[in-house]
Amino acid sequence: MFPRSSTATFGDSHTAVKTVIGDLTGTNVQPESLVAGAVGNVDVTFTLANALPADGKIVITLPAGFTISSGGATAIGLAGTSFDGTETVTVSGNVITITRSGGSSLNAGTNITIELTNIKNPATAGSTGTYAIKTTRPDGTTIDKDDAVTADTITSSAAPKKTTPNADVSITHAGSTSDLLVGATQTHTFTVVHNGADNASTVTFTASLPTQVSLVSAATTQGSCSGTTKVTCVLGAMGATQTVTVTMVVKIVSLGTA
Repeated sequence: MFPRSSTATFGDSHTAVKTVIGDLTGTNVQPESLVAGAVGNVDVTFTLANALPADGKIVITLPAGFTISSGGATAIGLAGTSFDGTETVTVSGNVITITRSGGSSLNAGTNITIELTNIKNPATAGSTGTYAIKTTRPDGTTIDKDDAVTADTITSSAAPKKTTPNADVSITHAGSTSDLLVGATQTHTFTVVHNGADNASTVTFTASLPTQVSLVSAATTQGSCSGTTKVTCVLGAMGATQTVTVTMVVKIVSLGTA
């Protein structure tokens, strides 16, 4: 019999230590472009459940279809990382491993952001499949992980369909067409209307005068007019439903109908 306060040990004494892997929270892997085949940056965010040592590692696994075209340390984008120290990046297939050095230990609850660069999206549209993120000790022992980070949807890279501009310009004329005495004047009004749904970029009005008349004046409510026997008015751009008026005054110089 032993005293109640005593502890007896028979044979070898072993203490089993079970490693509990934490769950990363707030995990997200987001390509900055979701167009099929696009090459660009990928933003990675997560929150630690357990501390990450100063020499620990962060392992990011991209789904099949992504291509890591950077390699080496260039896998870190210009935005860098949210933690101190330096990083060494290794790439194996679709797995990116970031090894920390020269920094401090990151406490549980620390929010982590990383920008990767030169990542090529899958060539076809559809779901990417889930990503995976984990943190490890220097020997590769997992500390925290999330093996099912929400997938993204890749969209088609097809060029947008070209549309044909809808421009429709019409002209109506009002003015005296009766015979007048030589030396008299006539006023002719031309109404230019843009009936199309889109803008008309360059509109030009042209009128050729008969030999029985000479031009006294030509004016327009938009743009300018030039010429004598052939009058050209450059009206410029006209919006949908816009109206421009051209007024011409001519003088009868010989017998006939102007």
